[in-house]
Amino acid sequence: VIDFFADNCPPCEKVAPLVQELSEEFHDQTVFVKVNVHESPDIASKYGVTGWPTFLFLSGGQVLTEIVGGSLAEATLYEWVKLFTSNKARIQQQQQEPQQEDKEP
Repeated sequence: VIDFFADNCPPCEKVAPLVQELSEEFHDQTVFVKVNVHESPDIASKYGVTGWPTFLFLSGGQVLTEIVGGSLAEATLYEWVKLFTSNKARIQQQQQEPQQEDKEP
C-alpha cells in the first residue's frame, strides 16, 4: 500500500494515525510505504497521483485499486486492507497446494 501525502495537508494528517495503526496491525501481511508528493514528485507522477491523500494497492507491480481523499480513506481503508490481505493469503495458499499435491505418492 502506497500512501501519497503532503505536508500541511489536513486530510493527510487526519488519516495518518489510521495508516500507522493499519501498518502495525498488518505488518506481517502487507507493506505500507509513505511517499511525500513534494519530496518525490516523480513517483507521484509515475502513478498519476494528483490529489492527496491517495492510497494505491499494488500487487506484483500492478495497481489493483486506489483510494483518493481523506474522508473516503477514513471510511474504507481498513476494509480494503483486510480484503487484500485475505485475498493475498488465499492466493498464496492456492499456489502452494499444487506443489503439495505433486509431492504425494
